[in-house]
Amino acid sequence: MISPLGQRQILQTAAIETVRLAMDGGAQVQREQARRQAFDAKLAEAMVEVPEVAESDELRLSERQGQRGNQGEGTGASDEEAEESPAEGADPHLDLLA
Repeated sequence: MISPLGQRQILQTAAIETVRLAMDGGAQVQREQARRQAFDAKLAEAMVEVPEVAESDELRLSERQGQRGNQGEGTGASDEEAEESPAEGADPHLDLLA
């Protein structure tokens, strides 16, 4: 049989262990929240940079449309000839985004 003093020590030890585990759990939750906040901050920073890419793509698209319009107007040649012969002074390039 366990004496009253032994029971008291067991209960105190259990209570202390419970408090320790609760504090560890709280610290883990705080670390997880800090990690999520850091991820959200990086995501928000990346989202701010994305519109700049879209604007440059729009500029490239408008430049391409302008070049196609100039090729058809100035030479009076058929569409096939305009596509086959590059414009004078233009460097041939490889479009990796297409």
